[in-house]
Amino acid sequence: MKDPIESLSPSGSRRARQNPGPPRPRRPSGSDRRPTAGGGHGRRPRTNAGGDPRLKRAIWFIEKRFAQRVTIKEAARVAGLSPDHFVEVFRSAAGCTPHQYLLQCRLRHARQLIASEGHRRSLAEIAVAAGFFDQAHLTRHFQRAFGQSPGQWRQQSAQR
Repeated sequence: MKDPIESLSPSGSRRARQNPGPPRPRRPSGSDRRPTAGGGHGRRPRTNAGGDPRLKRAIWFIEKRFAQRVTIKEAARVAGLSPDHFVEVFRSAAGCTPHQYLLQCRLRHARQLIASEGHRRSLAEIAVAAGFFDQAHLTRHFQRAFGQSPGQWRQQSAQR
């Protein structure tokens, strides 16, 4: 009797070994991805929310409270939808998830603060003011979205 583990292909399934088919395209690694401000997905959010007043209320809520802790439950309650349905409707109308939109609001605000007050405030203070947990949290998302660190952004802003 054959050992079932030995019959597995290198890709990890019997089906792949029996019918390999065309090779799958590889996903780009983290360093190959194009940096975008759209949460890493290459698109910017559509903030008109498709004209739905429920989503407009939720977007207004997120934009006003981005520096605080905003939960899906709270935003869904403002929209008058269940949390699961809210995420689904938000994603289809705005082109991103509510969490991605929240991060974009925080990043936009952090970038404005760095450009306007970057020489007077530390990046850690700016990170907290923008709603990030700490400077490392800001830096990770800032680099992913804009392709450079907040410190590099500050240096470029100071030179303008």
